[in-house]
Amino acid sequence: MRLLAVVAVALITLSPGFGDKQATQAQKQTSDGPNMPAPSPVTVFVNQTTPQTQKEGLQTNVHNGPPIWSNWALVLVAALAALAAIKTLRAIEAQVTEMRNTGRQTDKLITENIAQSASLERSVRETARFASAMEEVARSLRTTAELSSETVRGLKQQMRAYVSVVVGGAVFQDRANNLKFQGSPAIVNSGLTPAHKVRHKAKAAILPVPLPNDFNFPLPESDSGENMIGPRQQTVISPIVDDFIDDADVPNVKAGLGHALYVWGTIEYEDVFEQAQSTRFCQILTWLQDGKTVWGYFVPGHNDGT
Repeated sequence: MRLLAVVAVALITLSPGFGDKQATQAQKQTSDGPNMPAPSPVTVFVNQTTPQTQKEGLQTNVHNGPPIWSNWALVLVAALAALAAIKTLRAIEAQVTEMRNTGRQTDKLITENIAQSASLERSVRETARFASAMEEVARSLRTTAELSSETVRGLKQQMRAYVSVVVGGAVFQDRANNLKFQGSPAIVNSGLTPAHKVRHKAKAAILPVPLPNDFNFPLPESDSGENMIGPRQQTVISPIVDDFIDDADVPNVKAGLGHALYVWGTIEYEDVFEQAQSTRFCQILTWLQDGKTVWGYFVPGHNDGT
């Protein structure tokens, strides 16, 4: 409709008779006006012309009129311009529509992002709550594990083998029978399970009473070999002194006067849980007045174990 209106205006404006009609009406209004003076006498000159001359004048008047093709060209240009303007307007309208749609989509995306942010915030809160719960569970599990570990440790302590050394018998020197001083301490397993791979190093000697503080309690280079001692069982070891002493000193050694018979050593073993354990011992062995009953003492600071 806009294109047709523009084309109609252009046609009316560029029509050849449009200007002549306006000029005629203007002349008529001028001649008919009430204030116009009376016409003056007109002298008429009669010019006789031939038919040839009239024909040429007619042709001249026809050619002096505005050309028709230029008017149509202007109309076409105006129509094309109007068409281009309308096309531009449509393009602008399409862009406006697209921008509106884009704005709606943007608003929708913003709304969705806000919803996602709210959902993410809720998820973060739930995750934090879950993490707190899991932390409490972890603390509970750690406490349970510690209690279980303590229980297992306590069970191991109750069930393992405990090897100690108690005072046993002894033999005093009797040169006539080729007997030297000899100690016979007993290795006892007081635990509830066997002691495995039991091996010991022990030595006996006649030493002063009391011992010097710098005495280092030397031991043999080799051990006795492995053995096994069951729960509540014991075994006896019998280290012998290296040399005979003066027979006159035997009574004093038996009584622990000045010198006495010492027995010391180490014991190594494994409990039922395959844990290495060890025991260290040192004893003084004497005889009572009857000369047969053995009485022993533990040397302080040299009896301990794991």
